[in-house]
Amino acid sequence: MNQIVDVTPNTLTSTPSVITYSHDEIKNMFDELHAAFQNAETWAKRVENIIDDVPIAAINQMRYAGYHISKVLSKSNFFPIESPNQSLVNIDDLRSAYKHLLRAYFDSLDQLTQQISAQLSAYETKFQDLNIVVTDHFPDFFNWIDSVHEIGQFDISTDTESVNQFAISKNDRETHYQKIVEKIDELQLIQKQFRAIANCLIVQANKINKENSKWSFSKFTIIIGIILAILGTSGTCYFGYKSTIQEPKLPPIKPINNSIPPPK
Repeated sequence: MNQIVDVTPNTLTSTPSVITYSHDEIKNMFDELHAAFQNAETWAKRVENIIDDVPIAAINQMRYAGYHISKVLSKSNFFPIESPNQSLVNIDDLRSAYKHLLRAYFDSLDQLTQQISAQLSAYETKFQDLNIVVTDHFPDFFNWIDSVHEIGQFDISTDTESVNQFAISKNDRETHYQKIVEKIDELQLIQKQFRAIANCLIVQANKINKENSKWSFSKFTIIIGIILAILGTSGTCYFGYKSTIQEPKLPPIKPINNSIPPPK
């Protein structure tokens, strides 16, 4: 197994593009290539079903693999006349195709964990913005975050992504991504909670908005009441003007003194 990308002195040195292999060796390498494709396709489909999003990076890797496979077929001689029991194979492109299929598998799992981690962080921020304690609604929320963070990411800071360097890091990569595979059911369960979290945020946000609206209306009526009270104490009100300013009172009219006797 792993004849295509194997960490041996031969694969770590430059080799000609086309070298001789027995038919059995060729069959084994193509079996490995086919298994790598099936694994990449299986996980791309599974991740798509979990996150409801196409893992574009993985699809691109499979596309690159197809390009290299076409070059293997065009530049190899599987039945040379001078050596009918052996084949001249374009091994460089065969290794590149295998590498891209492994990358497709890895990239699918990377997209799964990265997307779940980003969504958890976004939801945590939204709960904080609403001043809501997330664990009151989802008690396992921070356990989910810890679980995703425990997986971590594969460190490629010193990896040049060449076929040879990829071969060197292959075992470490597979160990890292196996951790994701082992947690796939838990990750799928977390992803299923996102719809409930989103609905909860909508309900809580609407509740807060209604409370704020009621408070705003109450404040408005209180302010109007205060204004009317103030205006009322000054004796003035609108919509029917009234004033405490009193008109001056006139002195009472005295009756005419008719003491002059009438003429006789």
